[in-house]
Amino acid sequence: HVPFITVVDTATGTWQDALDLRDHGLAAAYFPKLFTAADTLYATAFDPRKLLRWDLDTHEPLTALEFDSQPSGIAAHGDEIWVSTQDGNVLWIAGDEVVAKVDVGVWAGALDVDDDDIALLDTANRTVTVVGRDGRQAWQLELPDAEQLNDILLLDDRVFVTERVTGDVLILGSGELIDRVHTGSDTFVRPSMGSWITYGLGTENQNLPGYITICPTQTHGGMNAWSSAFLPADRKSTRLNSSHVGIPYAVCA
Repeated sequence: HVPFITVVDTATGTWQDALDLRDHGLAAAYFPKLFTAADTLYATAFDPRKLLRWDLDTHEPLTALEFDSQPSGIAAHGDEIWVSTQDGNVLWIAGDEVVAKVDVGVWAGALDVDDDDIALLDTANRTVTVVGRDGRQAWQLELPDAEQLNDILLLDDRVFVTERVTGDVLILGSGELIDRVHTGSDTFVRPSMGSWITYGLGTENQNLPGYITICPTQTHGGMNAWSSAFLPADRKSTRLNSSHVGIPYAVCA
């Protein structure tokens, strides 16, 4: 839950402003989705049933739009904003008005729009549906093998769907995640990827390490990310760092 939307200057990468959700009477919003159209920033609040708006130039809050049903997805197409709601409708919004309502009969967790069609992703039932702007269904595709569908893109008469990456254990912090990526385990000490490669393929280096790790962090998993664990010690990485030098006189550029 976040109480602010942070505005960053992309030219300098510096903080510019913070849009306070409390200006719209909200203590926080649950992972709001953001889109811009016609000099306006739109954000779905999910709970309650509102579409929040700010002026992009002044960052002043504009009148929020309230819906009869909870918004679930939002997409921008040119100066148009399209919002899917849980009652199976898609709303075309311009400014503070609902221009059109399209009854698609599908709950869409994500959607995308082009000049002719609306692509809808039903994340619960794992289906992709494409309808015209008049609500007539063009086709529907089931994706029974997908685990966690995330987002949808409609581009040049093609539909792209993204699927979330999932794991089989609870990742408590970035250290466990880094260990998992480099060693395949976040609960036991295992050889790193580089150690397995040099152990299996060998190395032509006689007076140099089999592999090196350049300026690694000492936190977020630390040496477990490049250790040889139960493999021979010469399969361990040599760490090169400007402050803690693995090889004398070696300095990170």
